[in-house]
Amino acid sequence: MDSELEMEMDLKFLLIRESEAVSKLNRKLQDLRALIKAESSIDPEGKAIGGMMRQKERLLAQRYLVMRKMEDLEVERKRHSKYEGKGEATSDAEEIELVMENSEELKKRKARKRNRKAKVKGKAAEIEPISENSEEQKILQPHAANIPCMRFTCNPLPYDATTFRTLEVLSVKVAEIIEGLPWPLDVFGVVALRDSVDHKRNVIFIRERDSCLTITDQDPYLVLKGPMCAAILCDPVSLEVSLHVRGATESDDKELSLLATSFWDGTKPRASYYTTRSYTSRLSTLEFGLGIIVRSVEATISVKVSSGSWPNGFCGRFAAFTDSLNQEILLLDSVDEEVPLTGDDVNLSRRVVSVEIIGKLRIRVNASDGSVPLFGEVDFKPQKVGTSSKELCTDGFCPLEVTVAWSLLSFLPATEV
Repeated sequence: MDSELEMEMDLKFLLIRESEAVSKLNRKLQDLRALIKAESSIDPEGKAIGGMMRQKERLLAQRYLVMRKMEDLEVERKRHSKYEGKGEATSDAEEIELVMENSEELKKRKARKRNRKAKVKGKAAEIEPISENSEEQKILQPHAANIPCMRFTCNPLPYDATTFRTLEVLSVKVAEIIEGLPWPLDVFGVVALRDSVDHKRNVIFIRERDSCLTITDQDPYLVLKGPMCAAILCDPVSLEVSLHVRGATESDDKELSLLATSFWDGTKPRASYYTTRSYTSRLSTLEFGLGIIVRSVEATISVKVSSGSWPNGFCGRFAAFTDSLNQEILLLDSVDEEVPLTGDDVNLSRRVVSVEIIGKLRIRVNASDGSVPLFGEVDFKPQKVGTSSKELCTDGFCPLEVTVAWSLLSFLPATEV
């Protein structure tokens, strides 16, 4: 049986199942509305009315999530349909009958899926989250985000797992400083996000006073370390900044920026886009480069040397790009130093990006020893779960293996999954 047809029939089954779920929720809502109407005529301000209204809100929220999931399935079905643009080849009933007649093929397909799932778990295990005992996590506790990256890469999906609109912080720039504060600046502190799913800090920049970042007027950008996981933009997302400039002694330190604000785009765009926001506080103005990604999944990226070793004296720049924004998301820039490695693994500064489900994720690598520039690029088709790996080969350079762990998103807190 054609693999594309198999996939399309799988998606048809899921669409039918979700449609039945919507029908059940509609019937429950209809019965509940009748009860509310009957109760309100008897006791308009009674406690029973309040409970029913809360139940109604929960049902409406469940129906919204199921309908969003149906939209995702329909988009996925069109992507895999070999008949797209030519009309449907068969009806739903005919496709189901076709599947039932091929029970042996179904058994083979399930076996293939089990094998793929085992491989996915092996790949995901290679991409380790930040250690709980790392220095960064010690600084953040007890305020660090509860939700990790790769949340559903190889874990069971909850009922509401789907694509969501997310907020991507592409860059943070010190756009202006007041007179009397000289360049360069030795900056330390924290920049973080908080979404309505996990109200704890989702850190995108963090430096201690003893390991501050030196920025100049020619390169005034912070080197971002995060996010730790995708920031869901279903409600306003908080932006928190606490940055200081290091002085000769701690008493000479100055507050560069102390900021607590929020970002919210109430227009609910149908397409992803890039924008900038500037915020003035204390001694500076910060400019945030932001991407609003619709129908997005979370991608966690890892790079390792698959054969040989990283050449001595070569610096490297690793970046990600998405079709929806076409803006650089810097993963690592070793500047004039050699690329940091742990064994064969490249220590990326940033690993998590949000990617629109329809489009591509491109990983680009530039390497140089000061005289010989080398360039390589691979692209990935976004998936909802699992991992994807590709080898990046450049003439005269060691081959690199790029692995992306994909995950859907969920409204549920970490404790409920």
